This record gives sequence, C-alpha cells and structure tokens, in this order.
Amino acid sequence: MTISNQYPDRGKRGPTPRLTRLADESFLDYIKDTRSLLMHGHSDTRARANEEIKKAGIKFEPNNESVESIREVIRQAAPEAGILQRVQKSTQQALWKRVSDSYDLRKADLLRMYDDYDDRGPGSVTWDPEYVYPEYSKVETHLQTGGFVGDELSGLAFDYGTIIFHGKAEEGDLLHTTIAKRVEGPLDGKVGRIMDIGAHMGSSRVSLSGAFPKPKYGAAISVLAWSGMLTIAQSSWA
Repeated sequence: MTISNQYPDRGKRGPTPRLTRLADESFLDYIKDTRSLLMHGHSDTRARANEEIKKAGIKFEPNNESVESIREVIRQAAPEAGILQRVQKSTQQALWKRVSDSYDLRKADLLRMYDDYDDRGPGSVTWDPEYVYPEYSKVETHLQTGGFVGDELSGLAFDYGTIIFHGKAEEGDLLHTTIAKRVEGPLDGKVGRIMDIGAHMGSSRVSLSGAFPKPKYGAAISVLAWSGMLTIAQSSWA
C-alpha cells in the first residue's frame, strides 16, 4: 500500500506508470477497440461527407464560418458522418477523463515521483519561474482534460493517452525509437548538442539519447510544457 492512499503502485506499462486500477485499464481497452473500429471501418462515410462538401463548393478554412458551413452540409446530406464524429468525440472525452481521474487517485505519490526524478540527475531541467502561459496554450488540445498546462499530471496523462490513440505504435515509445533510428548524424560522426523543438513530454529525447548517447540535450518546451516530462527526460542543455 502507498503512504498517501489505499491504492498500490501497479508498476509500469513500458516507461509509463500504469493506471491506478485494473478497471481503468479494462475500460480503456474497450475505448481503444471502439476507436479502432471508428477510425478504420468507416472510410466510405468520410469519403461521402468529403464529396458532399466538395459539391457544395466549401473550402476547409480555419474560421468559424467555414466550419459551420461544413457542419450544415453534413447535417443535411451526410448525417451518418455527423453521428460518427459525435461518437468519436465522446469516446475521446471518455478516454481522457478516465486517464485523468485514475492518476488523480494517486496524485500525491506521483508528484513525489516527479520530485525524485527532478533531483536524480545526471542533468537538470531549468524552468523559468516567471513564465506566463499564453491564452492559446490553455485550451484542452485533443480534448485532453485540463489540456497540456492545466493539470500537474498532464504529462503522464498524455503519455498514457497516446498509447490508446496510437496503439502498438506507441507502446514502449516504439514510434519515437523508430524515428530516432532514422536520424542521420553528421558526416564526421560527432554530435555535440541536440535541441528538441516542441519537446512534448520527453519521449523524443529519450529515444535520441539511445542513438546519440554523448551529446547534451535541450528542449524548447514552449506551449507544450507538460509537467510529466521530468519523469522521462533528464538531460541538460548547457
């Protein structure tokens, strides 16, 4: 049993702490299978919706007028696409809520884990205490509960949530490891520093450190300043 509450530490799924209860993982297995069916089993529905949008002469543009026009075409000419989108959104919201609620049950223990990794080294992470998040960074991107900056455990939640989103491609950071192996080093074989732009929660740096173990690593975290990064990335930029 843990010190702070009644829930035991269930170990890790790859590099990521497991959810607090087996019931949480079982629920997300159902969500993963449902999303897989929705994403890969209805290409004809999406194709029909896109064809109707094209026939209506509507261009995909990043503004409310374009979005509402597309919604109206779907309502009138391809309602099944609207239903599909609604189910996708609902399952996505359920996914993030369950992950967030599950980790919150052990929040005190997980925050202590953060502190442990922060002090472990061998490198360090420097954070500007006066940094002010821009308003656009506070939205719930991907519908994640609390977004990327509104929850102290958002990094863990994102890391686990991507396993549900991408399935086996994200198990054990397989996707990032595969990408790191494809990175070509300089001709002289000497890599001094690596800057990770849009650092996410640190998975890219962990994978790159396996391919290039000697360089010093840095991260331009910017909007994607997820707190869980400390549990994964422990390299410094100097």
